[in-house]
Formats: sequence, C-alpha cells, structure tokens
Amino acid sequence: MSAENDRLAEESVAAPVVPAQGVAYATMPPRKPMSKKVKLSITAALVVVLVLVVGVVAINMINSGRNAEEVVRNYAQLIADGKYDEANKVVDPGVGKSKRMLLTNKAYTGAKKAVKVVSVTQREADEDTPNKAIVDVVMSINGESTTYSLGVKQGDKEYGLLKTWKIVTPMVKQEVTLPVAPALKTFKIGSVTLPAPQDVSQLESYPIYPGVYSIEGQARSPQYLKVGLSEKYFSIYFYNNGKYTKYLKNTAADIKVVAEGTDNLKKWALEKAVEKVKACGSMSGGTNMDGACPYQVRETDLQVLQVKTLPTKLDQFDVHAQSGEVEVGATGALTFKAKEGAYFFRDSKLEDVDCGLSGTISFTNAGQPMIAWR
Repeated sequence: MSAENDRLAEESVAAPVVPAQGVAYATMPPRKPMSKKVKLSITAALVVVLVLVVGVVAINMINSGRNAEEVVRNYAQLIADGKYDEANKVVDPGVGKSKRMLLTNKAYTGAKKAVKVVSVTQREADEDTPNKAIVDVVMSINGESTTYSLGVKQGDKEYGLLKTWKIVTPMVKQEVTLPVAPALKTFKIGSVTLPAPQDVSQLESYPIYPGVYSIEGQARSPQYLKVGLSEKYFSIYFYNNGKYTKYLKNTAADIKVVAEGTDNLKKWALEKAVEKVKACGSMSGGTNMDGACPYQVRETDLQVLQVKTLPTKLDQFDVHAQSGEVEVGATGALTFKAKEGAYFFRDSKLEDVDCGLSGTISFTNAGQPMIAWR
C-alpha cells in the first residue's frame, strides 16, 4: 500500500500540467527597457519641479529678510552717517530746493560717533492695513536717546516676486532758525554758508535732519569787530507725536553772538571824538550848534569859542554783539566867552566847560563804521 502511494506521488510530481481543451492562458511579453530619450524627459521634469520648489523656498526666505525694519534701518544709517544726499533719494524730504541748503552732505560736520542708530522696531501690523506699517527708530544724538516713528508701505514687487517696502515719512520735521546778528555777515553750518539775519524781518527757518552740526559766524566788519558764537555745535532732535522729546543744551536757539572791538575800531572812535570836540569848539559853519555839544556853547553870539583840551582816550567802549552796535564816550574841554550884554552872560568872561560826548557806532552794509553823537 505504501509502495503504491509512493508511485502515485512520483507520477503526480513528474507529470506536466496540460491545459484543458479549449482553455487558453495569457502570457506576459518581456518588459522593454526605457529609451534614453524617455529617461532624459523624466529627469528634466524632476529637475524643473525641484527648481520650482527651491525657488519658492528661496523667494520666501528673501522676502522674509525684506522687511520694513531693514529699509528703515538703512535709511536711518544714511542720516547718522551724514549721507543726506542719498537719504533724499530714498525718501523725498518734501522741501523745495530753495530750502534744502542743510539737507545736503555739505551740512554734515563729520563728528565721529555723534549720531548712532540704536534700534529699529516694527510695530505689529494692523489687520485692516496689512500692507502698511509703523517703524520706531531710536537714535543716540550726542549721547542722548530720542525716538522717531516712520510710516512705511509695501511697494511694487521686484520681478513680480520680491517684496519691497517704501518709507512714506521722511525724517525732516525739525527746522533751525538762525538768530538775528547784525554784527555777522554770514553763518556757516558744516560747509554751508547762510546769510545772517540783520533784523527780525529777515529771519529764515531751514529744514534739517536730526544730528550734530558745527556752526560759526563771519564778521561783517572783521577789521573792526572780532565776532564769535557762544557755541561751536548745536544738536537737532526728533519731533515726534507733536512733542519735542528732548533738547541738548547747545541747540541753535541757545546760540548767542559774542563780539569784541578791535584796536582799529577804538582808534577810529577816538579820532571821531577828537573831530567832534573840534567841531563843538568852532562857530565856523555853525558846527557848535549841534545837539551833542554843550548847551553853553550852542550860541550864535559868542565872542570867544575855542578848544581847551582834546580827548586822549575813550571813557566808554561797550560792544553789543546782538545789535552789532558799539556805545562809546569821550571827554574834551572848551573855552568860551559870551559877547557883552548877551542873555544869560551879564558878566562876560572866559569860561571852561567839559565837552562830554556819547555816541553809537553802527556799520554800513559794506562793513564800514559810522557814528551818531548825542
């Protein structure tokens, strides 16, 4: 029995499988290898997809760095470095050309580390205006911190992809008004020369960036007056939210003109005093009738009128720098005698009288002195 089973098993294993009559089995043709052209097409498609993905990631990374803070920081740094011409290109200061004298590189003094950008912070955007933002700039001006807020908005995208920001608020909210200074011909801020106001009707205000500026004055009459300023520098702070944040002590408003008369002016004034005493001591041409002469000699019927002594020095020499005028005084002496029977002089005799003079020196537009005696 077991031998028979073993025989049947061997036959079943060895016997080939014969399909039933009328039944057909499908056979798979062998797979053909991809052609080189197909492989290249697939590879190119994959590369394009990879490039697009990398490009999108790169653009997002670039745009994340192109925020409003970066634009404002670069703008603020230009102003801190005194590169006002370049700053004007970033944001138009909104000032006419006739008023831009101090908004140029020439106004910059080059004071090292006087102005620094401390921080630039963008405020949280408003949901209603996502394309606009406000950026706060903190700057150190001559060691003092002050804050200014700049408005920015998104601009047109570069190449249709890259985000841009545009500053809409320039850092020009301050103006400097130079003091009335008749003793000066010009002021010089940095290397910019501005006319010195001679009276209040000539006052001018000039827009200016925040910073530290040098200032000096040129005398109208350097031969006769030594003129200077109480400060060599002044500082301009931000104007923020309708309030001045803080001023330094040496602002332009605090600058005063200081002046000293030269020896040439003293000599000129003494010569004029001598001339005046001589005129008071003479009836020729009626010069003794001038109101600056002693009242005793202001007569037309004097028998004698002559100079006794001439001034040898000035009794007064006070320079008023703000007005550009000089108060002077000198004293001489006259001898006179009234005619017999003249009114007030019944006992006619020779008399001496001091000829005290007081006068004010001013200067012409050409810088020449002139004096008015009183």
